[in-house]
Amino acid sequence: MKKTVNITVLIVVLVLCARGRAGTGVVMNGSFENDGWINDIRTEPPYRWCDVSVPSGKFSGWVSDDTDWLTHGDYYLILSSYPYATFGINDTATVSQEVYLTDVNEIIFNVKLDTTYDDPWDPSERTAVLSIDGYPVWESNSVGSDVRGEYYDQVYIVEEEYKDAGSHRLSLGIRVNAAGYTYINYLAKWDVVRFDSHCGGFGYLPEDFDGDCYIDGVDSAMLVEQWLVEGPNAKYDLFGDGIINFDDYALFTDYWMANSDSSNWRDDNCYQAELPATDLNGDGIVNFIDYALLTDAWMEEAPEGTCFRVDGLDLGLFVDEWLERGWFYGL
Repeated sequence: MKKTVNITVLIVVLVLCARGRAGTGVVMNGSFENDGWINDIRTEPPYRWCDVSVPSGKFSGWVSDDTDWLTHGDYYLILSSYPYATFGINDTATVSQEVYLTDVNEIIFNVKLDTTYDDPWDPSERTAVLSIDGYPVWESNSVGSDVRGEYYDQVYIVEEEYKDAGSHRLSLGIRVNAAGYTYINYLAKWDVVRFDSHCGGFGYLPEDFDGDCYIDGVDSAMLVEQWLVEGPNAKYDLFGDGIINFDDYALFTDYWMANSDSSNWRDDNCYQAELPATDLNGDGIVNFIDYALLTDAWMEEAPEGTCFRVDGLDLGLFVDEWLERGWFYGL
C-alpha cells in the first residue's frame, strides 16, 4: 500500500512540474504536409491540430491538395462557411493546437481569402481569424467590398502576456460577422503557420549539427570528426547504434543541402522538424514527465497535447519512443 501511495505522489509531482515548465516555441505541422488529403477534419483532425470546432450545417473543413493555391508542398487547410445557410453573429469554425510562446516574438503565416463562382469576399460578412486562447489577435483585411486574394507572410507580434511558461491554444478560424442568410461560399485557406524562433519556427533537423538551419559542409566535417567514435554524443549517432560509421553517414547524405530555414520555405529542400509525438510537454525528450501526463489523462477523450483517446495502444507507442530525443533537447 505504501509503495502505491509513493508512486501516486511521484506522478502528481511530475504532472505539476510538467505543467509549470515551458516547452519549445514551435508550431507542429504548420504546413499540413503530415496529413495528406483529409475529406472532413471533424472525423479526422489534422496531425497535431487536435482541437477541431467545425459546427455541422454551417461550416466544413478539410486538408486539400488543390493546385489553385500551393505555397509549398502539396497540402493546406481550408475552413469554409456553407452557402445557402443561415448564421448567427460570431459563429466560428476553428482548428487549434497547444503551443508555447515563451521565446516567440512573431507568428507568421499565409492565408488566402477565396469564394466560389467569383463571388466577392465581403469583410462585413466573414473574417479569417488567428486566435490565442480564444481571443482574436489577427483578423483579415476589413477594408473594401471585396478582399479576396493571397496574403503571404502575415505577422502577429506576440504580446508579453502570452510569453509565460504555460501552454496556449493557437487557433486558425473563419468567423461570421453578420447574422442572417447568405448564398456565398466563403473559404479561408491557411498554410505555412510558423514562429520566428528556431529556424523561423521549423526546428533544427537532426543532421544540422552546428544549428545554422542548413545541412552543409560544416555539418559534414563535424560528423567526420566523430568517425568510428564509440559511445559518441547522441546528436551525431543518427542511426542510434552507439558508433559513428557508414550507417550514420548514409542518413546524413539523405538530407544533404536540406534546410529548415522558414525564409526558404518555398524551396523544395526545406523541411519542418518535429518533436516526438509522445513528447507531451514539448521539452525535447520522452521521459517520466511525459509518462505522468499520459497517466494523468488515462482514458480521456482528448487530453492536452494529443489527438486520441489515451489507452493501451498509446502506452505501447509511448514505450516504443521512450527516451527518444527531438531537435530541441540540449539547446
